[in-house]
Amino acid sequence: MKKIVSLALVLAMMLACASAAFAAPFVGSPTTSGGPELVGTTSLSGDDVAVKITAYRDRASLPADKRADLEAAYQAIADGNVGAISGNLAVSDIFDISYSDFGSHGGVSITLRANSLDKFAAVLHYVNGQFVKVDATVNEDKTEVTFSVDDLSPFAIVVETAAGEANGSGTGAKDAGKTSPQTSDYSAYLLTVGSVFALFAVAFFALSRKKSFEK
Repeated sequence: MKKIVSLALVLAMMLACASAAFAAPFVGSPTTSGGPELVGTTSLSGDDVAVKITAYRDRASLPADKRADLEAAYQAIADGNVGAISGNLAVSDIFDISYSDFGSHGGVSITLRANSLDKFAAVLHYVNGQFVKVDATVNEDKTEVTFSVDDLSPFAIVVETAAGEANGSGTGAKDAGKTSPQTSDYSAYLLTVGSVFALFAVAFFALSRKKSFEK
């Protein structure tokens, strides 16, 4: 009987860890958030440059390729495929940055005003299907963040959170008007159900073996 209890505890611990791993690391809802505010830009080549910020909730206004890229970045975060996020870290903003014209530009320094910068951890840049951490600094008031990049695409701001504060609220990447579970939610659900069935199966097998030996 002690072995059965021990096995049950091990399975319960595995279930708890797996559920935490599949949690969508967002703070608030990217669908309802207006995203950060552009404070200013400086071209690293000295040329005049203007950029625009598009929050995730406003992604329908983007060209198809940029919208698809932003949705892919969102889904990567929702699925937990962000190497830079671990422990009590979560994404507070996800947004696209694009040049306002179609000219060719070099690197650019960007300053944004955003919420939760008092808990700032990092700025992530979604490039070629993966997130890359970029060097960034926050001003003394913890209201603005500045970083420099060579090209533009989706970005995310990562902040420190209290345990359990991160959540997966928001809508699916393909449906802005309805709330739907993310892939990570389904994975966690299936893992939970499978673990419960496995626990009962092991317990039933152990009890059956014990009764057969007693006879």
